[in-house]
Amino acid sequence: MFNYSLTNLGKQSNNFVVKTVVFIISGYQKIFAGKPSTCRFFPSCSSYAIESFEKQGFFRGFFLTIKRIFKCNPWGGYGFDSVPENKRHINV
Repeated sequence: MFNYSLTNLGKQSNNFVVKTVVFIISGYQKIFAGKPSTCRFFPSCSSYAIESFEKQGFFRGFFLTIKRIFKCNPWGGYGFDSVPENKRHINV
């Protein structure tokens, strides 16, 4: 009748966490909307974070977001920095 698998339960839990984090980051964006951006990259760090959480999930998205924030310094890079594609492929 009900199919509860550990993998499905893990995805649902991870999905809830990702949605919560995205909601918090969106709130941050709304609070600071209209203020001049000093971001060195495109998209901004908060937009990059949302995209990385949605594409990569919580753990990899968190890692990519922290990595991006550490790159944002006077000696770091600048310009377009996109979220890498998910490298997991299923061969059938």
